[in-house]
Amino acid sequence: MLKLLIGKEIRGHVLSYRFLLTLVLFFVLIVSSVQLIALNYDRQLANYSEAKRAQEEKLKEGTDFRRLMWGGTKVDRRLFESGVAFYCLLASQRAVDQLVERYSL
Repeated sequence: MLKLLIGKEIRGHVLSYRFLLTLVLFFVLIVSSVQLIALNYDRQLANYSEAKRAQEEKLKEGTDFRRLMWGGTKVDRRLFESGVAFYCLLASQRAVDQLVERYSL
């Protein structure tokens, strides 16, 4: 009896318009946030590569140690490539690529 009552309540909530609207909103927010994180990561990677290239050029041009010592060089931190977020983005990108390949004309 209790199982039947619980099943009826859950079915009533899952099939309600409010639940479906919340589910769609949740899905849209998750997908858009993953895309924004991926775009931000790509931008950071491009900035890091450019800064690294500029720093290497500055070091090649700098022949005087005192000038480098007093002028200094900017050391950018390496991007976080070994964490869970990176692998999640990579997996989501692969999943999207597979879906596009499967359903493209």
